[in-house]
Amino acid sequence: MRLTALAVTSVMSMLVSVPHSSADGTPGVVLAGERIGDIIERWHMFSELCQGGSGDDPATLKACEGRSMISQQLEGMGYCLGKEHQSRSQHRWHRCGAGSIRSM
Repeated sequence: MRLTALAVTSVMSMLVSVPHSSADGTPGVVLAGERIGDIIERWHMFSELCQGGSGDDPATLKACEGRSMISQQLEGMGYCLGKEHQSRSQHRWHRCGAGSIRSM
């Protein structure tokens, strides 16, 4: 799937910052009106565009920025990407727990 810079910008503009604190008090941001599954799906969309895009295409840079922004939001909400001793291909977003990889 190839999105133009305009399409990526449009998706980026849908990101609305709403103050949020996770159970442990870690500050973060959520996407207004979206369920966690929708947020993770959006992360996957940006990740695909970031990894599959041309390095000199501004849309690729925006997709990578979007993925980073959503990663920070998910982490701030107490979600982690992957667990210790997993290969990168096995990493999935999940509620952080014992053995979870925490990047913050």
